[in-house]
Amino acid sequence: IPESVSGTYDFTYPGHNEMWVSENTTLLTADGFMRAETFAEGEKDPTLWKRLETPLDAAGHTKIEVRVRYQYESEENLPMQMFFITDKDRAWSESKSVKVTLKKNDSGGEWETYVFDMSGCEKWADNITNLRFDPFNASGYMEIDYIHVEK
Repeated sequence: IPESVSGTYDFTYPGHNEMWVSENTTLLTADGFMRAETFAEGEKDPTLWKRLETPLDAAGHTKIEVRVRYQYESEENLPMQMFFITDKDRAWSESKSVKVTLKKNDSGGEWETYVFDMSGCEKWADNITNLRFDPFNASGYMEIDYIHVEK
């Protein structure tokens, strides 16, 4: 298995989550994607996070693109949220995050692409050292084809 490139996560190899870890969800990588799933009603607010292989310059990397398919238990269209930590501000916080609302509660097995425009977040600065991806705050699953930090 080749080493991950900082900011490019394709989940190509079975059993290899590219060092993403989780809370309130299980992770499984197979068939070219990573699946995050919550089983019990009490297990909500699933989070996935990663320390980047090498820090990325925020000014040169302003968008994070994710390709996902999903199903969750809610009548509302829920947001995904991308958090970050920098080399100068090492705590997770709402002020260091961007939300993107999912189109519906079930993608019907179809892949959907979403872009987090980080340039609109005032604290997106310095060197990004960690990412945290919160798929949605509900029971369900999300399959992630890729996460790419882009210019």
